[in-house]
Amino acid sequence: MDKWEYSIRISKLPSGVHHYDFQVTNSLKEKFESQLVNYFDVLVKVQLRKNVDFIEAVFKMTGKVGLSCDRCNRPYDFQIDTTHKVLYTFRPITNHNDDEIIFLEAQTDYLDLSQEFYDFICLSIPQRKVPADCPMEGCPDLFYNEQEEEIDPRWAKLLELKNKED
Repeated sequence: MDKWEYSIRISKLPSGVHHYDFQVTNSLKEKFESQLVNYFDVLVKVQLRKNVDFIEAVFKMTGKVGLSCDRCNRPYDFQIDTTHKVLYTFRPITNHNDDEIIFLEAQTDYLDLSQEFYDFICLSIPQRKVPADCPMEGCPDLFYNEQEEEIDPRWAKLLELKNKED
């Protein structure tokens, strides 16, 4: 992955609103060595509003990522459509526990957005990854249709008694 692929040069950026488009691909997967996602195909539209003391960024993400079903491990496409907001500030803020506020050094030249892209995409993925069109019956027999095993003759008599009572 190119070091500057998901970066914006903010040192020369004038105050005001600026728009950027990024196509997130598998280079992001390689950078973070992600095993959660099989592939990335997400368009990220970034709106930056630069001020003297801060930069407000709004990330609009649309596209799809490749996941694997938790039940049967089949690959499927998961649609992403999410918006997140981050505030980058040049002044240190004490006692803040907000993940949406990030402190930047005053001499910061480039703003690398790859971590935010990765985090926001991962936050969009459900904990339980099962596609709507993958019902339990659709999963391989290996997992849900267990083969009947031969019953131990000692237990066969007990099963006969149990079945008679039913």
